[in-house]
Amino acid sequence: MITAGSCTMITDAGPQIMQVGDCAAFPAGRPDAHTFVNRSDAPARFLVVGSKAAREVAHYPDQGLRAVLMAGRFTLTRADGSALPPAE
Repeated sequence: MITAGSCTMITDAGPQIMQVGDCAAFPAGRPDAHTFVNRSDAPARFLVVGSKAAREVAHYPDQGLRAVLMAGRFTLTRADGSALPPAE
């Protein structure tokens, strides 16, 4: 839910301007990557509500990454699950 300003929500269906009071929902298991971008000169704020599932997986296809949160541990890998190289 957008609580201040406006931002552009980008999904597989394309960009959509979001204003204060607008909401978006993303059903679990539906492979629709999404991101929010503030293309204005003013600050924007939005509220995110999650499920707090025992295991959560997020895919970042534009970056070729996958994030897994399980038992309080966050793991970031390549999209295929292989390890990332160590940070330099």
